[in-house]
Amino acid sequence: MKKVTFVTAAATALAALTLGAPAVAAAVPSGTGSVQDTVDQLEGRGYDVMVDKLGPAPLALCTVDSLRAADISDRSPMNRVVLQPVYLTARC
Repeated sequence: MKKVTFVTAAATALAALTLGAPAVAAAVPSGTGSVQDTVDQLEGRGYDVMVDKLGPAPLALCTVDSLRAADISDRSPMNRVVLQPVYLTARC
């Protein structure tokens, strides 16, 4: 019974990883806006955006270098994901 539970849990985790990445990729705003525009658009779509800034320039002069989904283990008391966290890397 433990083996069946483990296999089911592993398959569920793999499916979540497979489905999570395309969802974030589809949410990436198109166009050439600022980093702040991108953050605003993602937050408007229900994402919790965490920005990692690489370089000394002000954020207004940075460009979006990458965007990736974070682990969705942060859940509400009812075991529901409150906001989908994503990491945005800004290169300055």
